[in-house]
Amino acid sequence: MAGRKPFLVSAAVFLVIFAACIFAACTTQQSTESKIPTSLTVNTHTMPIPPRGPVVPTLSEGTDVKIHENDFEPYTLVVMNGTTVTWTNEDDLNNDYSVVSDNGTPVSFQSGTISKGGIFKFKFIQPGTYPYHSTITSDITGKIIVL
Repeated sequence: MAGRKPFLVSAAVFLVIFAACIFAACTTQQSTESKIPTSLTVNTHTMPIPPRGPVVPTLSEGTDVKIHENDFEPYTLVVMNGTTVTWTNEDDLNNDYSVVSDNGTPVSFQSGTISKGGIFKFKFIQPGTYPYHSTITSDITGKIIVL
């Protein structure tokens, strides 16, 4: 029994030290809740917000497209089926333009030459997207969306 006493003392000391270490670790460790931030700052200038569903184009306020300064304004016009769109050459430089539908549009259209003050009208009778350009000044483009 004399040989067992030092073993029991050593085991008891080990258990006390082990229990003290576990107790110390439990009381000094932060809880998971204290590591969660209470507020987040998001920089919306660098992180775009994704749309929350399909983007539906909204109707444009008018049905007129102005041609001036080598540009169609507005670039995109959204109209209802059956609407007549009017293009007017309001260029200050007396440039001539044309309005020609791109290949593959639901219905094609072509104005011919539109001189300063001239107009071109086209009635859209089929829904779809109608990209167009000027064949005289080919670097300008526009788009009509018919709902």
